[in-house]
Amino acid sequence: SSDHVARLWELQPGETIRQYNGHHKAAVCVALNDLSVGN
Repeated sequence: SSDHVARLWELQPGETIRQYNGHHKAAVCVALNDLSVGN
């Protein structure tokens, strides 16, 4: 996004569950796989 933060969304109920900060340019592409996201 243009605020330089990539977000991982939970589709139901439509909430952000994780943010990836520190990008210097807008995030315009993402690659997904079937691995779990851990804390």
